[in-house]
Amino acid sequence: MKKINGSTFNLEVADQETLKVEIANRIKIAPFANYSLNGKDPVLPVATPYTHKFEKGSAAADPTPSFLSVRVTFAEQGGGSFSIRITGDQGGDVSTFNYEQAGAQAEEQVNYIVNVA
Repeated sequence: MKKINGSTFNLEVADQETLKVEIANRIKIAPFANYSLNGKDPVLPVATPYTHKFEKGSAAADPTPSFLSVRVTFAEQGGGSFSIRITGDQGGDVSTFNYEQAGAQAEEQVNYIVNVA
């Protein structure tokens, strides 16, 4: 995986590369996170990484660009924070995003664009 133009939120993966999304440094967040990749919305425990193998040129091919969203819900009215770490199984860059809850904010959604090379 590589970050396009150094952007944390604009990523490129190779055909057949598996992307792994981890929510780390979890402070005062709910036990589940919502992920959305091109309209498919799995809900997973925050401690469970989300993975997806990107394909190009087959019946199950992923669109390029693909759109990935990660939504984290805060468990309290303040003091929450988390980090999102995205890696590819073929090496390359690591995308890291750190977030601190703003006031009594209920949730935060982080969006990524993923291009399949």
